[in-house]
Amino acid sequence: MRFGVFMLSALLVAGESRAATPLSESAFLDVASRDVRLRAILDEPLEIARAERARATALRGPEAAFDREALNGQPRQDTWSLSWAVPLDGRYWLQDRTARAALSAAESSHEGSRLAQRADLREAFATWALALDGAMVTGQLAEMIDRLERRAAAQAASGEASALSARRLFLARVEVRAEAARWMAQLAHARGRARAWLPELAADATPTRPTLPPVPADTSLWSSSPHLAAIGHAQRQAEASARLAGRFWALPELSVGRQIVRNERTDLGGPVFGIRWQLPLFDRGQGDRIEARARLGAVRARRELARSRIREEFAAALTAYSALRESAELSSGAGPAGTRVITSAAAMFEAGESDVTDLLETLRGVLSGQLAALESYAAALRAHRELELAAGRPLPLTEGDDR
Repeated sequence: MRFGVFMLSALLVAGESRAATPLSESAFLDVASRDVRLRAILDEPLEIARAERARATALRGPEAAFDREALNGQPRQDTWSLSWAVPLDGRYWLQDRTARAALSAAESSHEGSRLAQRADLREAFATWALALDGAMVTGQLAEMIDRLERRAAAQAASGEASALSARRLFLARVEVRAEAARWMAQLAHARGRARAWLPELAADATPTRPTLPPVPADTSLWSSSPHLAAIGHAQRQAEASARLAGRFWALPELSVGRQIVRNERTDLGGPVFGIRWQLPLFDRGQGDRIEARARLGAVRARRELARSRIREEFAAALTAYSALRESAELSSGAGPAGTRVITSAAAMFEAGESDVTDLLETLRGVLSGQLAALESYAAALRAHRELELAAGRPLPLTEGDDR
């Protein structure tokens, strides 16, 4: 049963590695950028902000009214009127300014959300690609130790080799098999997660390991962060709201119309005029002004803190990526070197030039080195995603790439 499960896992790895459609990180991101569902999720807050601006800047229309008074035995009185509060008290322009600032803040936040979604997509792709590499490394090692263990077991049965050596190889086989199974489980989860983002990916799509992007030369990228821009627009919105809260006087509502009085003998008619004015004797927007001042003071403080925080986070992310990228490049030769070492160690063991202790130490050293190289590469890719978030913009994935 265990052999069947292992063979099924090996077939899964082999199937992905021999796929006819290699999938790069850039191609994966391009497919995601065209997905209408992902765009709809990102655009929802932006469309809501646009709707809020449309509501805030819509003028209140005039109000038409008709009244009839017809008492028994009395003349009938009909009154047509049109009333309107003319928006000339400054509130309309302040509401428009507030809504425009809110929309600009939503647009900047939209850029930040798009970058966060890009980071999630890149993380899912990198996990998929590195899980495939890890499954292939451990799978190949498991196949080799299977062959050596079967050969040692046969030699021990015929008395040509020590039974202890065969048992030690069997235990090593169990250890490597467990590691291979763990990587196969990671590959299955990573593959499912990546395809959950984009179910329309080709069935034979196989990820290629992402390259390590170049280190940005511009150390001032953080200054154009969409998060900083959003807070700046939020401050302008708070300033306009504070000015709007100070406008507690409103223009009166004017009405004009015509009144007609009819009886059995004559009809009387003429224009009517009216004015309605709400006097702010008690409610002069005191609570609104207190709230507006608090919001304005808080957003100014957040802007100052955010600027220093984003600057320091970008500097730290840039240093971290530079160091991890250098480490990952140094460990990039662990795969080919490990393959050569294992091949040589297996040949020496089969030729009787080394014992099982030397072989097992070599296998464990190679396996540990290759997995450490994968982890170093994953850490460098993770650091670059964090650098992108700190920069507030997509960074080039390869030399000369403008995305």
